[in-house]
Amino acid sequence: MSTIVPAAPSAEPAHPARPAAPPTWVEVDRGFHVASTGGRFLGSVDRTSHGRFLARDGQAAKIGVFARFADAQRAVLERA
Repeated sequence: MSTIVPAAPSAEPAHPARPAAPPTWVEVDRGFHVASTGGRFLGSVDRTSHGRFLARDGQAAKIGVFARFADAQRAVLERA
């Protein structure tokens, strides 16, 4: 009688993932920027009337309001 022992999972994926394309930010309206990568919408940053930056994720859920544009962008990318 023989026993079949499953092979241990490989540390290498069968099909290595392609490196993610860097996100692209586009200002689609004055003060309204959207981010995407590989055709996937990541989220948006909208400048408020008070000069702050409202970040939303890819489903338009509010992430937060930031004093700096770069911080709002970073929050969107971290949530993606």
